[in-house]
Amino acid sequence: MSVIKAAHSPWAEMLFDIYITRLMNKNFSGFYHFGGFPELHEIEKLVITPNHFSWWDGFFMYRYKQKFLTRRKLHLLMLESQLKRYWFFAKVGAYSIDPANPKKIINTISYTSEILNDPKNFVVIYPQGEIEPQDAERMNVKKGIVKVIEKSGEDVAVVPVAFKIVYGEEMKPAVFSACGKKFDSAAIKDSFEEYVSEMNRTLKMLSGMNYSDYTNGISY
Repeated sequence: MSVIKAAHSPWAEMLFDIYITRLMNKNFSGFYHFGGFPELHEIEKLVITPNHFSWWDGFFMYRYKQKFLTRRKLHLLMLESQLKRYWFFAKVGAYSIDPANPKKIINTISYTSEILNDPKNFVVIYPQGEIEPQDAERMNVKKGIVKVIEKSGEDVAVVPVAFKIVYGEEMKPAVFSACGKKFDSAAIKDSFEEYVSEMNRTLKMLSGMNYSDYTNGISY
């Protein structure tokens, strides 16, 4: 009933940095972030909640961390079935959840709380729980994040991040991202629908932009 825990390895991260840089450059023309990133206190616990729309999502988040969250160690929640298959990802910060096993879910939530107790870490959780189209009218956001917040205390910051793949003037598509506003623990628990609305608003903002607008963002 145990969680597959993250087992960060410096050599694995070095190899993964090389691999992911080559992979991203081969498949995408560029990476651009529109707008800023919310200000964080050094001791603030941090959970990032991106949208989940493709096989690439974890790779996008890893690259994003290299640019915007260099001082924190990535921990990314991943389906147990996938992590068993791609065990190497545990070496760069992935850990497991089994949505079909309530006892394992409880263990994963407890482990997430342990991770967040060290402010040098941050956690990535995909609150949709499954892949949905990036242009869906409204994301199906589940309430699992609330359970994590309840277990992790009152000093957790939750930041929605939207990613979108866009085809434009280049042969290869580009990847664009933007942050929503930062939510504290109380806001997530008491105003969950506001958080869901902010996730959807952030993605719709990206969807409503022109390609030329995107490329004025921060390159990463």
